[in-house]
Amino acid sequence: MNTSTKRRIKAVEYYLNSKKSLRKTAKKFRISHLTLWRWVQWYKQGGKESLNREDFFRPWNRLDIDLEKEIALLKEGNPSLTIKDARILLSRKDISISTNGIWSIWKRYGLVSSPKRARGLDLANQFFQYTDAISSEVVEAKKLLASFGTIPFSDYYKKAHRLRKRLEKDRLFYSAVRIGVTEAITLSWRAKPEKQIALVQHLKRWIPRHGDLYLKFLVLIGEGIAHAQKLDIEHALNCAKMCRDVLKHLKNVPSLWRELGNLYEHIGRYPEAHRIIEKILDGRYGDFDEVEGEVYNSDRALLLATAGNHHACLETLRKIDKKRREFRGLTAILRAQCMLDQARIYDAQESARRALEQARKDEIPGLLHVASLIFASSAAAMGEQEKARHAICRLNPIFKKSKMEKDVFVRKMLCLSRNVRLDSVKASGRVLAHSVCRLTFLLAKASRTLALKDYRYSYGYAARHRILGLFNRFSLFYPEIVTSIVAKRKSPGLSKAFVRLPVFNKDVPVYRISFLGPLHLYRQKRIQFSIPTKDHAFLIYLALSRMKSMQLDEIYNAFWPKSTMPSRNLSHILVRVRRALQLPAHYFRMQANRLICTCQFVTDYDDFENCIAQAKALERIGDWYRAEQEYCSAFSLFRSRPFAKMYDDFSEKKRLEIIFRFEDTARHFVEELSKNLPGNSKGALSPAVKKVLRRIRLIAPDVAIPFLERSSRRE
Repeated sequence: MNTSTKRRIKAVEYYLNSKKSLRKTAKKFRISHLTLWRWVQWYKQGGKESLNREDFFRPWNRLDIDLEKEIALLKEGNPSLTIKDARILLSRKDISISTNGIWSIWKRYGLVSSPKRARGLDLANQFFQYTDAISSEVVEAKKLLASFGTIPFSDYYKKAHRLRKRLEKDRLFYSAVRIGVTEAITLSWRAKPEKQIALVQHLKRWIPRHGDLYLKFLVLIGEGIAHAQKLDIEHALNCAKMCRDVLKHLKNVPSLWRELGNLYEHIGRYPEAHRIIEKILDGRYGDFDEVEGEVYNSDRALLLATAGNHHACLETLRKIDKKRREFRGLTAILRAQCMLDQARIYDAQESARRALEQARKDEIPGLLHVASLIFASSAAAMGEQEKARHAICRLNPIFKKSKMEKDVFVRKMLCLSRNVRLDSVKASGRVLAHSVCRLTFLLAKASRTLALKDYRYSYGYAARHRILGLFNRFSLFYPEIVTSIVAKRKSPGLSKAFVRLPVFNKDVPVYRISFLGPLHLYRQKRIQFSIPTKDHAFLIYLALSRMKSMQLDEIYNAFWPKSTMPSRNLSHILVRVRRALQLPAHYFRMQANRLICTCQFVTDYDDFENCIAQAKALERIGDWYRAEQEYCSAFSLFRSRPFAKMYDDFSEKKRLEIIFRFEDTARHFVEELSKNLPGNSKGALSPAVKKVLRRIRLIAPDVAIPFLERSSRRE
């Protein structure tokens, strides 16, 4: 059963099983309603078998196939050839054919593009929508384009590159250009701007001067994105202007306007990108189906999160099908950004970890950048500035290797120490032409001068360029200017919940509880205390609950399920805990049937989960060296088995949960370590890995001992 037959069966069954009309179903499958009616009649007369037939009939006035291929080869060999020039060349061979005849043959062989065919989101699959092919290479090109987006871009690039070379060798230049366009798209996803620009310049030799605006538009978009990735904003804006000129002739094609909006987003012109997406969703650029609408809404949600409008962003995300794989990573990371703007620190970290787990391989570099900033911002929000800077700097080499220049500059500015002069920062006009880079530079300057006018200028700049969401998150790394403005009783423009974060409000006590081993308690420095082990468990319970208000019944069931006076036991524990934490009574109090806790806790278990999420993401993109470092950072947080000598219900359940999580992760780490070790090298394990393996042996001996024995024999 061929592809066209499967398509007919799918359309007919959809019409018969759904309540939609014939015209709406035909519009969904992009066919004529008369064609669908004919298929339905065949289906009713003979079932599925009646749809398995050749494409109708060959018109009586159709030319011979060999002659058609000869006419098609004229365009393939010279993409700039016009219909008038082709007719002159054919007349010299005594072949008389009308201009409409030449155009219909070229269209049938996919050698012309029209706005009506430039519909849909998958731009690559808009090519080669025809039944006839000149050669086997062109058939292979059609199959490769149909697989665009379904295979990893690294594999697709290799296939497209080889096929384009073969097409050029056979002088099938028109098809080579179309394959080259998708090759350029993969290079933009793989962050190879130099290669992409060189490829685009190579393809421009074959782009027709007149006509085929669709193909010309895609080449210009690829060139613009490549220049934007290199922070060559002037050239990128020039490409965007030419794309706008092309779109004047390609009306009612929302997918192309979406590509232009993405280009403006890469350039850093977020207001223009937002206007384009809003017009698309309003239907000003043509109709679109439900699937396309979800993609446009995801673009809108991304722009709203960048603008700091988290309520509208969350409302837009509800219009997206979260079950679709291509939306899982994006929706999770956007929710994490909105939660961070709402000062929901723990929820933001959990959503960022989920984004890294659910992301597709091609999305990981971009999502890893955003997720690592969310982890660092969460640490900065709790007043752990040094830890936040270290978390950023640790991953900078990854993005530098990927040539993500804008992101690298932003990360360097955020982890810049206050004792470093801004004059020494290499910030050329090319870099500062991007609005996000300039925002970080303005915030750093305001943090140095502590001048209200500098802060207001940076805030106004963010508001004008619709990047207030980034302004909120970046301000966590420059708390001095915000606290200075609040002390002067001026409004910093941030939400009340955001200003109440510990980094801005020193009155909120923040405690770091390290319980992956013997319990350690820190508030800027380590606190020496002596309380019973049950109080240790209660402190960990408070830290992991992450709630300001807890039901007393839940606490009683966790620690004193059989006690006749659990409230008395809780009162005694609260007295001892307050004394250990050196806190007044109002920070821990029982009110009605709830326990109110107004201080903040940070745990090493959150750091463990964050490191593991980043390690697995790095492992998926093939960077085992950095993944190994993240795994080592995660395992080094375990000093011994947690919850030692704690036997209450909460401790027993949590101990099993953490140990099982540790063992599963350690087993995976050891297996991958075995695969990535050189076969005959001696001493291949670094001292850091050996230290971590010894620590794994203390907690999960069944996992580490076999590997250590094999490693010792190898050495």
